[in-house]
Amino acid sequence: MELRGHSDNVESLALLPGGRLASGDDGGTVRLWDVARGGDPTAVLEGHDARVLALVALPDGRRLVAAANGRHPTASGTIVVWDTGVMPPTRCATIDCGRGLNALAVLRDGRFATGFNNGDVRLVEVNAGAGAVTATLKGHVHVVAALAVLPDGTLASGAWDHTVRLWDVGAAVCVATLAEHTGNVNALAVLADGRLASGSDDKTVRLWDVVTRTCVGVLKGHTYYVLALAPLPDGRLASGSADSTLRVWDTRPPAAGVLAMMKRVWRRTTPVVVLEGHGFHALQPLPGGRLASGWWDRGVNLWRVPPL
Repeated sequence: MELRGHSDNVESLALLPGGRLASGDDGGTVRLWDVARGGDPTAVLEGHDARVLALVALPDGRRLVAAANGRHPTASGTIVVWDTGVMPPTRCATIDCGRGLNALAVLRDGRFATGFNNGDVRLVEVNAGAGAVTATLKGHVHVVAALAVLPDGTLASGAWDHTVRLWDVGAAVCVATLAEHTGNVNALAVLADGRLASGSDDKTVRLWDVVTRTCVGVLKGHTYYVLALAPLPDGRLASGSADSTLRVWDTRPPAAGVLAMMKRVWRRTTPVVVLEGHGFHALQPLPGGRLASGWWDRGVNLWRVPPL
C-alpha cells in the first residue's frame, strides 16, 4: 500500500498510539495517517517553515515532536511540539534551536538531544514552551545525522566524520568513540538486547556491543548508502538504502546448540528478506508485522515483512 498526499520529499516517520503514522516532508508539512484504513491523511500539521528532518512520539502518547531546519545555511532550526490527542492537533510549544538542526532524540529525563551540522550535540530543556540549552557535547567534527538513547540512558550519536560516539548525558562527557566505519554514519537503532546498530555510506550496517565498545557484526549486502534502520519487534533489524532495497537481518542473540548457532551466524550476515521498491530514507515499524518507509519520491509505502 502507498500513502499519497505529500508534495515534497518524505524525510521522517513516527508511530503514534492507535496505529497512527506521522510523516514529515521537505516542505515543512507533517501528515497523520490511519494506516489500517489508508486513504487520505487524518490531519495535516503545517507551519514548520522548514524541512521536517526528524519526528519523535513522546511517551505520554499524546505529543509529537518535530525537528525542522531550512535548506539555506543561515536558516534557523526549530523544535515544534504538537498535541495529537485532540482533533485537529494543536501546537503546544515552539523552540528555536539555532541553525543547522539535523537530528532529534528524547532523553530519559525528558530533555531533547539535538544534533547539528557543525558536529554539536545540544541538550535542550523544555519549560513552558521555551527551550534552553543545558549542555553542548563536543567531539564530532562533521554533521550529526543520527541520535539514539540506549537502555541505560547513554546517548549515541552518529556523524559524517565516520564515527559513533557514546555520551554520559549527566556528566556531559563522551565515554567512547566507535570508529570502524569508513563512510558517513547516517542511521542508528537500538536492538532489543541493548546492542547498537549503525548504518553508513560505506554500504554496511555494524552491530556494536556498547558494554565492551566493540563491533560484533558487520552486515553486508547493500550496494549504496545505508540511510535508515529500524529494529523489528521479533528481534530482527531492517535496513533501508539508496540502492532501492529494504533488507531484513536476523540479529537475534545466538541460540543454544552448535547447529542452531551455525544457522544463526549465517543469518546474521545474510539478509533473510530483501524487498525492492523506492529508495529508503526513513523506516518505522508498524503493528501487525508491517513497516512504513519514506523516500524522496514523495510517497510513504507500507510493507508486510514475512515472518520468521
